[in-house]
Amino acid sequence: MTRALVAGRGHGHTCAMTDDTKSSSASALSQTSAKPSLVARFEHGGPAVKFLVIAQDCAEAHLAAYFAARRARYSNAQVTLLHIIEPGEYAHWQTVAEAMRAEAYDHAEELLAVFAREVEEQWGHRPEMHIREGRLIDEIRQMIEGDAAIAVLFLGASINPDGPGPLVTALAQSPSYFGDRPVPVTVVPGSLSKEDIIAMAG
Repeated sequence: MTRALVAGRGHGHTCAMTDDTKSSSASALSQTSAKPSLVARFEHGGPAVKFLVIAQDCAEAHLAAYFAARRARYSNAQVTLLHIIEPGEYAHWQTVAEAMRAEAYDHAEELLAVFAREVEEQWGHRPEMHIREGRLIDEIRQMIEGDAAIAVLFLGASINPDGPGPLVTALAQSPSYFGDRPVPVTVVPGSLSKEDIIAMAG
């Protein structure tokens, strides 16, 4: 890995920011304060593990990020945020698909900026951020299998009567759902308060 801040456009993989995309993406992804990244520490004997958080537009995902940030603060770990853009329903209409894809990336960058601020407030450092495009579970699996430093996956569980959410439900039904490289999964109930999390995570 060469960058802590990763964003951009691509199919089924993480896209690093290039010089051409820095100016358009930096405003959304650089709204957190300019504290030094942990990548240098990570590459030179710093944090040996990463806490992976799936950044989704729901309250329980924000709680999961809050929990991960508090844990990282006391564990010398690095927080990594991952947002996945799933294939659009109208992908066969090229013009519509391109417009929808551009909107999805704009939203992803804005969402990650919000998550990054929340994580930094608790952790004290800017998190690593990734945008990937593809099927949700496939991209999570590839992310975990492609980065040996990822040691824990944090998921938020919805309090919706219909269930805790597709990822948590699938994981409960099949422990190998996230691929061949097993990592511990921390499921954060959406009913927890931040005070509850502070009491548990420090």
